[in-house]
Amino acid sequence: MTSRDVRLSWGVFALLLFSFAYFYQGGGWNENSRFDLVQSIVDDHTIAIDRYHENTGDKASYGGHFYSDKAPGLSLLAVPIFVVLRLFRGLIGNEHDFVVLASYITTVLTVGVAGAGAGALVYRAGRKLGATPAGAVIASVGYGLGTIAFPFSTMLFGHQLAAFLLFVGFVLAWDVKEAPVRWKSICVPLVLGAAVLVEMPTAPAAMGLLLYHLGFKPTRRSLLIAALAALPVVGLALYLLAAFDSPLRVGYDVLADPASRDEMHTHGVFGLTYPHIGVLAELLMGRFRGLLPYSPVLLLAIPGFLVALSREVTTDGAPEPVRNERRRAAKVALGVSAYFLLFVSSYTWWQGGSSFGSRHLIPMLPFFATPIALVASRRPVLGLVFLVPSIAVMLVVTSVQPKVNDRLQNPFWAGLLPAFGRGVIAANDVCPVIGRVGHVPHEPFLRGARYDAFNVGMAFGSRGPRSLAPLFAVWLTSAWALGRAARRESDDAVPENGRGARLKTS
Repeated sequence: MTSRDVRLSWGVFALLLFSFAYFYQGGGWNENSRFDLVQSIVDDHTIAIDRYHENTGDKASYGGHFYSDKAPGLSLLAVPIFVVLRLFRGLIGNEHDFVVLASYITTVLTVGVAGAGAGALVYRAGRKLGATPAGAVIASVGYGLGTIAFPFSTMLFGHQLAAFLLFVGFVLAWDVKEAPVRWKSICVPLVLGAAVLVEMPTAPAAMGLLLYHLGFKPTRRSLLIAALAALPVVGLALYLLAAFDSPLRVGYDVLADPASRDEMHTHGVFGLTYPHIGVLAELLMGRFRGLLPYSPVLLLAIPGFLVALSREVTTDGAPEPVRNERRRAAKVALGVSAYFLLFVSSYTWWQGGSSFGSRHLIPMLPFFATPIALVASRRPVLGLVFLVPSIAVMLVVTSVQPKVNDRLQNPFWAGLLPAFGRGVIAANDVCPVIGRVGHVPHEPFLRGARYDAFNVGMAFGSRGPRSLAPLFAVWLTSAWALGRAARRESDDAVPENGRGARLKTS
């Protein structure tokens, strides 16, 4: 990338990280389960969450102990952060406030950074695919703020970190195809293996990306590199062995809730059966968990893939090997997207519980969003027309409550938007210490707030939608700065690996 491309990608990173750090969603079964493991490792030197388990229903029960039912990757990444934060425990008034603040900072430094990093890589991948800087900016901001990557980059779920790791592996493998670099080649299997340590369903996608990296003809060198991918997986096996006495027994096999455990065992293999057309249609177009109606910017990915897979994308003067590799990379991105759609449509709990959108689709989103850059390069106004409503929807979701009740069949129009119109902000009522507040006496982290969830504007005394004013100010400033820099770059820059001709913009 050119130096201006580097500055633009860092600009996208900074914009997204600020946006994600602006919100704290409080606790939840998923987040509490992961953070319970962090606290248990640091404070109790054990992977059993016995001391904390009452704040979550996402737990496994085995051998007289409770464990998180999640893959441990995100929690392990958070451990050193929590170790440092523990040094400042004495500066915080009580344990509840410390846990809230620590979980917020930990979320920003893990999931928030991963979400922002994935957005910056979408910019880079868009440029590698042949897009203009302006088109790549629209795609990266659309991914980061116009999809469920936005709300899920503000919560301690593993899906966004897994998306980042998979996409890092993809971009590095693409780089190595064009210009072999040893350290990049070594990093590819390590980050792909780490994605499995964070979210086990990413394993087939990680294997596919590893095949893209190494090819189908094994050599001694490729086998040695592939063996590196086993290192994080061995770590996962050791964790499962320590918790459940077998590297093949996962937390979902011994769920603490008998009803959930029985449902998992009576529906295929760990809830997996076969793709259901009706579920697939709902995942893409439905009002309940539909991806495209609430993120219309992703509609541009469809013509984007058509362009990327055709010869039209090769008209920018890039060398023939680079043009061929672009098409191969687009096929890989489409394949990863197809895998997650088929996987989730085969899963008994495809809806993701209390969630806006199906969180299980999050790891595919950077792959699916990258070709948007090609369409936005040719029709930037069209890109903005689809981008703005996508951001507006996701801002409402993130501001009010991303973990909307799964009994709402039309969660945005019947739940979140009316609540936003009434001035309801940060409505999650789950505490990271005690779980759901309910009728239990509870003093929120921010005095005057209703629950522990908050945004930065609320920390300065604002309430309701007015608390979003500082965020809007940063967004407007960033839009002007990124747009100005992208237009300047487009005046004299060519897509990455090009030889002098710019991609058409009309």
